[in-house]
Amino acid sequence: MTIQEEVVTLGSLTIREREVLRLIACGHSNARICEQLWVTPKTLESHISRIFRKLNLRPEGRSHRRVAAALAYLRAQQPSAAQPYLRLAPPPATVMANAA
Repeated sequence: MTIQEEVVTLGSLTIREREVLRLIACGHSNARICEQLWVTPKTLESHISRIFRKLNLRPEGRSHRRVAAALAYLRAQQPSAAQPYLRLAPPPATVMANAA
């Protein structure tokens, strides 16, 4: 998958899924993500499963899906200069903090 395809695929994630993916990319454990987002472990597992599915990250193979998802998120934050319009919008909290 190319970087542009990863970014476009990330665009199909819901706001909550992007929040979860951002926290995964920051290295947070599931327990910490549950605390920060006020969700149950079961709900978080559902979010992560949908993220993996939308990013076409299958459980087979030798790659670690959580790492692959984090890398896709991080790459989307640094798009090529030729494709600046593909950059993901920042999480809602960031937008509101910048508006103040």
